[in-house]
Amino acid sequence: MIGILRALAAKEWLRHGNLVVLYLTAWIVAGWVVPAIDHPGWVLALAGWYALVAGHRFGASEAEDGSEEFALALPPTRGQRYLARLLVGGSPLAVLSGLGTFAVRHDLPPRLWALLVDSGFAEPFAARGEGLVEGLALVLPAAVFGVSFAFAAGASPARAASAWAVGGRAGGGLLAAGLALEFRLLGTAGGSLSIPALAVLASGAPVAGWVAYRRRELPARPAPVESADRWWVGALVGFLALLVLLSLLR
Repeated sequence: MIGILRALAAKEWLRHGNLVVLYLTAWIVAGWVVPAIDHPGWVLALAGWYALVAGHRFGASEAEDGSEEFALALPPTRGQRYLARLLVGGSPLAVLSGLGTFAVRHDLPPRLWALLVDSGFAEPFAARGEGLVEGLALVLPAAVFGVSFAFAAGASPARAASAWAVGGRAGGGLLAAGLALEFRLLGTAGGSLSIPALAVLASGAPVAGWVAYRRRELPARPAPVESADRWWVGALVGFLALLVLLSLLR
């Protein structure tokens, strides 16, 4: 079992490694080498954009080029393929959102720089009371990724191309509904209902997708997704949006 998962994970890394390296490099450079990410909103934006792009890419990994029918005829089971793609795609998200939020919360990049240089650049940032944003940085990208991944894995190749939109609407819609309900019941929108709801969605969507993927019937004529190799366009637009967000947060 472990050997099969390792081989499947290596296959997914060869296929999507450039995507993962791109986002992790952006996080390392902006968050650690040049500590520009001093707000959890940055972590939320970067992890959220990764979730939108990677959820579709990993979920529809084999349907993108029309090789799903051939791949499912090989010895590894559907459940093993699904789990391997989920682990390879979800692990970088855990680093971006989990470790990224922890680093911002405790001012780790400036503190590490302070061990090497003694300058105002390495001074810790001022403390911020951003509990809601920090909570959303942990659960909202995970919810978007989980829904996008599960939808792309269980949908036909043509429908899988819209997985990023389905995940974004599901996560954003649940967040808006949760905040509205909090404000109506509690008089304030602090995430007491929306964050747990997003956490349930983040954990429940991949499980539901795993069940659906094991029972999914292949289309009669699987067709490749024409826009599959243009993920870098969305990544570029996302990074430009992050630059705009930086000017608003600093």
